[in-house]
Amino acid sequence: MRNISTNFYNIIFNPKQTLENLRDHPDISSAIVVFSFVVFFRFTLNYDFQPYSFNIFGYLFSGLFAVVGALIGWFLLGLFFEFSAKIFGKSGNLEKFLCLSAYATIPWIFTAPVNILKTSGAIGYFFSVILQLLLYFWIIYLFAKSLQLAYDLSFSRVVMLIFLPFIASLFAFSWAIGIISKIAYMFGM
Repeated sequence: MRNISTNFYNIIFNPKQTLENLRDHPDISSAIVVFSFVVFFRFTLNYDFQPYSFNIFGYLFSGLFAVVGALIGWFLLGLFFEFSAKIFGKSGNLEKFLCLSAYATIPWIFTAPVNILKTSGAIGYFFSVILQLLLYFWIIYLFAKSLQLAYDLSFSRVVMLIFLPFIASLFAFSWAIGIISKIAYMFGM
């Protein structure tokens, strides 16, 4: 547990060194704990607590469901990048990537104080948006660094791997729209 808290702290203040240490000594169980904590923390921040109708079992069940769903999505994303890395002949590092990417999600916990700024008027809202953008760029940087370190890729290849799911989704969406419109045309809808 001490390693988790140390890595949790170090990913914020010394991310490159921490990610390199995690790459050399990946621990998937601590990665699952960290990722689950971040997901449950964000779930709790977004949960609609009703003062007179709060149900602790509903809250915990919903939180557990959110964590399990996020863990499945995280693993599937890891598999996607594992298979995509085969393009460059760099596969076989799924455990490293999962460990590094779990710790790369830690900055998500800072969305709570940033969201509080939104309630403090127009200037607070403006600063909140700027800070959220910086937070997203920080997370994208950590995620890209995770891919780069886990699969030993160049920066250009990492950028290509990160945007690959978005490009594939756009193609799939456009093809789906095309197929649906052809089917609708065939049946005269």
